[in-house]
Amino acid sequence: MLTLTKSCLVPSLLALAMLAPASVAAGTASHSKNHDLTSKAIACVNAMAHAHFKSAEKDFTTQIQTALPPAKLQVVWNGMIQQVGAYESQKKTTIVDAQGYTSVVVNTQFKLAKINIVLTFNDAGKVAGLHFDPAPVLRTPG
Repeated sequence: MLTLTKSCLVPSLLALAMLAPASVAAGTASHSKNHDLTSKAIACVNAMAHAHFKSAEKDFTTQIQTALPPAKLQVVWNGMIQQVGAYESQKKTTIVDAQGYTSVVVNTQFKLAKINIVLTFNDAGKVAGLHFDPAPVLRTPG
């Protein structure tokens, strides 16, 4: 049976108290980063929805800006509208961390379909990837 004496417990609590601020600060920094990236993703989708394609590219990396200049982004967006109808709204956002990148999935509603607009950010907080996926359809058993 393990018994803790007062002299053993005090140093343990002191060590725990000294570690807590670092973990709280790390959690706060991570939350702040995710909030910042989510805000950037929402702003980008809003800009595309309002045909402000130059503004939508504000946080794109140089490589993405070169590969997808405003005129080409407009063609992509208009092609999406031709396929699934007019953009209607954003429903929710989800953060996904994988392989050193953070992706913000913006679930959107178009007239004929739900589309996940996925913006992948690099460590500098710049959009390093953009793609559009059909949102999964949840079916109820029956």
